[in-house]
Amino acid sequence: MKVYCNVDLVGRSDESIKFLYFLPKSQAVYKLDSLFWFLRTLSKSDLDCILIFNANLFYMAASFLYRLCGGKAKIVYFDVLLKLPVGIRQRVIATIKSLFLRSVDCFFSVHKDLSDYSKYYGISSSRSHYIPFKANNFEIRASYPLSDEGYVLSCGVSHRDYKCLFKAVDGLDVKVKVVLPNSHNIQFHKTQVDFAYIPKNVEIVAHDFNKDSWNKILSGAKVVVIPISMDSIQPSGISVYLESMMFKKPVIISEGPSSKNLIDSGQSLIVERGSVSALRNAIQLLNRDEELRNKYAMAGYNYALELQGVDRLIRDMKVGLLSLRKTPVNI
Repeated sequence: MKVYCNVDLVGRSDESIKFLYFLPKSQAVYKLDSLFWFLRTLSKSDLDCILIFNANLFYMAASFLYRLCGGKAKIVYFDVLLKLPVGIRQRVIATIKSLFLRSVDCFFSVHKDLSDYSKYYGISSSRSHYIPFKANNFEIRASYPLSDEGYVLSCGVSHRDYKCLFKAVDGLDVKVKVVLPNSHNIQFHKTQVDFAYIPKNVEIVAHDFNKDSWNKILSGAKVVVIPISMDSIQPSGISVYLESMMFKKPVIISEGPSSKNLIDSGQSLIVERGSVSALRNAIQLLNRDEELRNKYAMAGYNYALELQGVDRLIRDMKVGLLSLRKTPVNI
């Protein structure tokens, strides 16, 4: 089986699947020359499947045109990240994406609750295949000494509700670190933060996505808090909570697609989204109760450890790809 992919998986090829790697000459979205290059490349290839990770509007349009031009290869999207359409402009874009997404034969999803994906983008369960995600620090978990430096850590940029967090920790005798990227990423990923209202016990840490510094900050946390915004319909925070669990950190996360039917209240403290009081109570509870912190830390660690790392994820993905050979092309 020949699989064209926008992530370099060539080294993961075996006797059953041969991965081919491609990237458009220009990855900028809406570039016509990139679109035509993509279509020409695919038309010349004897392909069984096209696998796209984190498909954006460019890839959605390209996939649709590929199918419209008679392309017969299966089209698979891994972890497509979609947003709640709010306002006329976003609803129009969602309608266009829904049309483009009809060309996709299967969605490999890292979350199970696809109700909003179905409601707003027409992604049915019959076209979905669940593949558990993994902790990005699984392979290097022994490289960082774990400690409790006394701070509550909140990090990540995808649909975070830091406004709610600031209100929840204001006035508490708790040291809080919030790791944030630049303003462009904050805006693009729909993170809510009010820089005019930062409690005295909150330290903002500017981050450049350096993995080493990220892991050092994470490995020293006492508790990790992942507040998710009300408008998130994607599995926001799943990567961060798995990394936190792998480092044996107790986790507090807002309920939603990243937790529903994936983790339970025994593996993480799951709180109501947007509830300042629920988040405040959870932070206070874990901050003062060492026994409870250790309980959640070990339960979360065992869960993340069971999911293993990238090797397991690739194996599951291959099983999913091979299962598509007998299904008809979605036209």
